[in-house]
Amino acid sequence: MTLTTGSKLGHYEITAKIGEGGMGVVYKAKDSHLDRFVAIKVLPPERVTDPTRKVRFVQEAKAASALNHPNIITVHDIDQQDGLDFIVMEYVPGKTLDQMIPRKGMKLGDALKHAVQIADALSRAHAAGIIHRDLKPGNIMVDEHGHVMVLDFGLAKLTEAAPLGEDEATRTLPTTDEGTIVGTVAYMSPEQAEGKRVDARSDIFSFGSVLYEMVTGRRAFQKDSKTSTLAAILNQEPAPLEAEIPHDLEKIIKRCLQKDPTRRFQNMADVKVALQELKEESDSGKLGAPQAAGTVLPSKGIAHLTGKKLIYIFVGLLVLAVAYLAFDKYYLKRPSIETKQVPAVSDVGKSQKTIAVLPFENLSSDPEQTYFVDGLSEELLNTLTQIPDLGVTARTSSFSFKGSNKTVQEIAKVLGVENILEGSVRKAGNELRITAQLVRATDGLHLWSKTYDRELKDIFAVQEDIAMAVANEFKTTLGVGKSLKKLGGTENEKAYELYLIAQGQMERSEYGLALKSNEAAITLDPKFALAWAEKAYIHELLTIDAPPNQAHSEFDKSLTAAQKAIEIEPNLGDAYAMLGSHKASTGDWIEAELAYRKAIELSGESLGMLATYSQYLFAVGYFKKANKFTGAACLNDPQNVGVRVNYFMSFALQGNKQRAEEEFEN
Repeated sequence: MTLTTGSKLGHYEITAKIGEGGMGVVYKAKDSHLDRFVAIKVLPPERVTDPTRKVRFVQEAKAASALNHPNIITVHDIDQQDGLDFIVMEYVPGKTLDQMIPRKGMKLGDALKHAVQIADALSRAHAAGIIHRDLKPGNIMVDEHGHVMVLDFGLAKLTEAAPLGEDEATRTLPTTDEGTIVGTVAYMSPEQAEGKRVDARSDIFSFGSVLYEMVTGRRAFQKDSKTSTLAAILNQEPAPLEAEIPHDLEKIIKRCLQKDPTRRFQNMADVKVALQELKEESDSGKLGAPQAAGTVLPSKGIAHLTGKKLIYIFVGLLVLAVAYLAFDKYYLKRPSIETKQVPAVSDVGKSQKTIAVLPFENLSSDPEQTYFVDGLSEELLNTLTQIPDLGVTARTSSFSFKGSNKTVQEIAKVLGVENILEGSVRKAGNELRITAQLVRATDGLHLWSKTYDRELKDIFAVQEDIAMAVANEFKTTLGVGKSLKKLGGTENEKAYELYLIAQGQMERSEYGLALKSNEAAITLDPKFALAWAEKAYIHELLTIDAPPNQAHSEFDKSLTAAQKAIEIEPNLGDAYAMLGSHKASTGDWIEAELAYRKAIELSGESLGMLATYSQYLFAVGYFKKANKFTGAACLNDPQNVGVRVNYFMSFALQGNKQRAEEEFEN
């Protein structure tokens, strides 16, 4: 049966053909019973023999009819006549979104207005357990008043978590088998393109593609063929957005388009809220051009970012802060914060007992043992941080004097400490000779000195013996049965040796070598949680210079390693700090805050945790709070240029020009 103007399906009279797609032909028709216009979608006769297509056609009607939302097309009826299956739907005069998007993209206000409505519709569908799976501009209708209607749930698939109590039929519809690719290629999520099982986050990716096209006028993934388009969805990032697109909108789009579903928004309701906030700012005229985003550095702060990487990062921050000061000084007239309201460095509680651990000297004949010795020095430093009431200078500052000709007194003066721990290591096979001495900086007096002749298997005990000797010298009470052995360690001496070597390689920014050594340690002891946490950190550092595709892979490996470390040792602060870094990098600020707080709760407000948490606070705009933590980090890490820059920036971004200028001079 061929439908033309005047043809009838029951009490519906066809008045015009208005569209055609893979799932059917759409006609405008007159409902003679209710005297209204409707839209009728008819499954083409040549498709009736395809049982799968017919099932999906019926599925669309049932899925859409289960929804009641102002931005979702209303389904009035489903019927069959003379071998034709058809759906009767609400008629919406207007244009599809793909007909409305200009070549250079929509105006920001219009794009946000439409995006909020689409997000609201999808949020409602997802709450009912329905995934659209074919979201694209051609399935979004906009009327003359700017009202949006989401169409075509023909590929909708009910999630396993669909709630009971609604239309039973909507929960028992056939689902597409894993391995079958359905949908429109250019807007598919990576998991959909691979034929994997999908959930609501697949729609979030497709929504990101639609939103990208709305603001740019071009598809996020569009190549010469379907195969190359699928490859782009799986392996490439969209072209950068235009400079005039607000940074907050860019972040939303990028997060929606993450290849890994776990790094996207986890539900459409959150997307809607984020867009609604942007729309409100846009409507009020407060939403401007992109702003410099806060940078959340990897979880150990800037501890290992030395050389060119450190310079690049903090020169950028420095330029930003200087520019802010200049702008604030000459153009902004807002009142400054009183200096007394913002804590100075000296106001942040510093322990009365202070110590710096200098890198021990390698006395072995093999220069390669320097890696092991440096790693041992760092682990000893980390062990000392567990002693209550003892302020330990961060590795970045204390290791900056490696090979220096300065005297102990000169080094102590620069670092602002009262005591110095130094020593040497000679390693031959599994035999170790470790000499350590504690020096009082004021007069150079040797307070304590001891030589340990041990085997490699005793390395853990040696570290704890040295730490206990320091604690006893300062008359610090550790508590009954207190052990200084770090959580997440290993009893495998070879694995620990490789871990120490990796630490030393990290100190020289030899991340590739460090990764190999660290992974070798994990191979020897798969339950070595500290090594898993270090692996997470190394992978994150490897993203800095990597091309986009490789950076994405390194990021995923880093997250997996951090989660593995927590699985092995749930009380490992380093792993939670890594998790916080990942959550912050994806804009999940609430989860990031929880992870950082957990890290600080477990590891204490010391060393890298201070710098890391302050970086996060900068990113979310808590400048005053960041000031406190950065100030404390300055005390622990006085030679770290990055920490000092952050400290002066924390004053600048609060509007306290006087303190900022004072810190800048320092």
